[in-house]
Amino acid sequence: EAEELWKQALAHMDRMTEREKYRTLGLWFNGAGASYEQAIENFEKLVALYPADRAGQANLAFSYFQMLDFKRAMEHGRLSVELYPKNARSHMNYAIYAMFTGDLKTAETEARTALELGKGQYKAYLPLAAVAFASSDTAGMRSVYEGMRSSGSLGASLAEHGLADLAMYEGRWADAEKLLRDGIVADEKSNDRLARAAKPSNEAVLNAQM
Repeated sequence: EAEELWKQALAHMDRMTEREKYRTLGLWFNGAGASYEQAIENFEKLVALYPADRAGQANLAFSYFQMLDFKRAMEHGRLSVELYPKNARSHMNYAIYAMFTGDLKTAETEARTALELGKGQYKAYLPLAAVAFASSDTAGMRSVYEGMRSSGSLGASLAEHGLADLAMYEGRWADAEKLLRDGIVADEKSNDRLARAAKPSNEAVLNAQM
């Protein structure tokens, strides 16, 4: 269905404003068009003409992130936050970009801001877990993942994954196995295929270690 709708949208590019064209092409290349380089090209043109376009800045940051250019991702993530300081997702994304650049201070600040603005931004817990891990604070990591569990079904699934990783790190193999198996059951009930697909890879690591 999405493919058919994309075909219709691309077929009517001549009816769009310049701003709509760059947005549409950027999103197309970010997804079904499968070219982050061309997504960046279109979003760069969009924000050059419309610097306050939040979708442009946010998606440009994401495109650079997918290209593993974390510095540029952080740069545009920061612009998105400056333009829209009350947008929880912008703060969450900025926190994640900062985490990948190794700027854990910014990552922690932005993650906490994201959670203050919107408790459903469950990925904001990941930078907090990274900060705790960098300090060898495994109890703090556990607390962060427990907080993630309470953020909704998606957060609960990712938290099980994180807690299983922590259990393996600590050598608690039986606990890790139970967490992964329970997480798989929950993912199947909620039909979360992406999360379900990620967990067996960790289970394979677990079996290899045992």
